[in-house]
Amino acid sequence: MKIAVLAGTIGGIVGFRLDMMLAFAAKGHEVVAFSGLERPELKRVLDEHNIPFEKIDVDRKSVNPFKEFLLIRQLKSAFDSGNFDAVVAFTPKIATYSAIAAKLAGIKKRVAVYTGLGFAFASQSFLGLLLRVPFSIIYGLGMRCATDVLFQNPDDKLIAEKFFMSSAPKDALMNGSGVNTAKFPFAEPPKGELVFTFVGRLIRHKGVHEFIYAADKIKRRHPKVKFMMLGSTDNNPSSIGREEFERIKAEGNIDCKGFVADIASYIANTSVAVLPSYREGCPRSMLEAMSMGRALILADAPGTCVPIELGELGARQKSAGMAVMEGKNGFLVLPRNGDALAEAMERFVKDPSLVVSMGKKSREIAEEKFDVDKVNDFLLSVLEK
Repeated sequence: MKIAVLAGTIGGIVGFRLDMMLAFAAKGHEVVAFSGLERPELKRVLDEHNIPFEKIDVDRKSVNPFKEFLLIRQLKSAFDSGNFDAVVAFTPKIATYSAIAAKLAGIKKRVAVYTGLGFAFASQSFLGLLLRVPFSIIYGLGMRCATDVLFQNPDDKLIAEKFFMSSAPKDALMNGSGVNTAKFPFAEPPKGELVFTFVGRLIRHKGVHEFIYAADKIKRRHPKVKFMMLGSTDNNPSSIGREEFERIKAEGNIDCKGFVADIASYIANTSVAVLPSYREGCPRSMLEAMSMGRALILADAPGTCVPIELGELGARQKSAGMAVMEGKNGFLVLPRNGDALAEAMERFVKDPSLVVSMGKKSREIAEEKFDVDKVNDFLLSVLEK
């Protein structure tokens, strides 16, 4: 089978889809990668693994109908000339346009993987609500053109069906993009004072302001506790500005690392990984932290909450509307609530043994549920059925 694999950026192709493409190739399938080429140096990684690459002209933030039409036309042309048997595409825009182009090109198997539903469904702002109607129509067209529609959390699946974008018979859930448990091996948490680490882009919807608030609050009570932020500022309107980033860095309460390429080395020096994001598909960074045996604090928000497994106590706390819910491998907190986040941090400070016990449970869940080999086997079964 000749399979086209698509994502918006080559960073996404190499960072998130390489293991999957190699797994497909190991089964005897021919794989071709398509994406933008914002980081040309990454093409070398694909070359080293003998994976052909085709550049597509994608602007992730564009809403210009003419540019979007040109992208669909470019994809159809590539599919026509490539004689593909199947297409599997990731991220909302690329999944949508690839499904449309693949159907126009007569490709029999068209798998659209929605790794989230984007700003229109994450934001409660007037603009976000206004955009839901046109995005529902566009996504709906793509989902109807797909033979299989995959979601990374049940909330996105429910929304797609509620807004009549997709139909239950062709929809399925997958356990995120998976994590390579060999590349992110278990490591004992660091000794000494606790280190809470935020991993994500420094934008409002990732909960960065709640993290900063909670860190300041805990620092006043426990000056020796450490905080780290891994992630860069962004051209997103809700991103913290460069000046604010430098101010936070200068204050010294939080060790601001900016963008880091080798996230594993920083997770190794982390006690608890934190992501109070308002909405995710399924947060890859948290799966990586789980694989390395780290306890988590996550917002109880669509997609964001997926990596944490609640027990009976946590389920009761959730039903009661409590601000902090205890899971087997970490805590869920109410989204947009810095005090709840600080309370969850306080529980680790008061009982550091939770860092170890919950961290070990994280590794177990990563191996049982999120291992990339299991996720890739599932995707391959969808393509081959």
